[in-house]
Amino acid sequence: MTGNVTLCADIDMKQQPWIGMVLGENAVFDGANHTISNIRVDNFVLSEQSKYTPNACVGLVAATKPGSQIKNITIDGFEVTGNGADAKWSGALVGYSYGTTSYENCHAKNVKIESNSADAYRIGGLIGFIGKMSGTDKAVTLKGCSASNVTIKGSFSIGGLVGTVQGSADRTFNNCDVDNIITQSVDTDASPYDTGSYASATTYVTGMA
Repeated sequence: MTGNVTLCADIDMKQQPWIGMVLGENAVFDGANHTISNIRVDNFVLSEQSKYTPNACVGLVAATKPGSQIKNITIDGFEVTGNGADAKWSGALVGYSYGTTSYENCHAKNVKIESNSADAYRIGGLIGFIGKMSGTDKAVTLKGCSASNVTIKGSFSIGGLVGTVQGSADRTFNNCDVDNIITQSVDTDASPYDTGSYASATTYVTGMA
């Protein structure tokens, strides 16, 4: 998706299969305080075809490019099934946030992302993986965002709001919140810190990549 897009009404996806869109460079998606409900993602967008996890990017927005913005949107009801459940970089709003993306007044509730696969990792209730641009530490800003009633089961780096922030990437969390977060790691070799908590038992943001 490119350019500026404004949502004009609430949308009920009615559990119809969805493959996440990609938000282009400097694009703006404004939900205009509307709600998208009952999303079911059953497949991934990116296949790396390497020795590492080949399947990646699951969410309403599978991936964002630098300079993009998402604001004023609520997701109520998000579930990952099928091939999508065994992919890395998963989140109800965004799977993979790359570069200087900004988020404002974005909310996810009633989220269920569960997998028994060791390949399903870096999963968040709102955003799965925040990655920085090569050559810079600039990454992401979240303002007034939240995740609630979230259940996540995966390999490692699992967070209620964000799964993983890459290394030294700059990130600003302003007035963000989580509530009623349940996380479970199925990888017995994962570090106990990978599914830990940045905000006590509610689990805010976890691993650094």
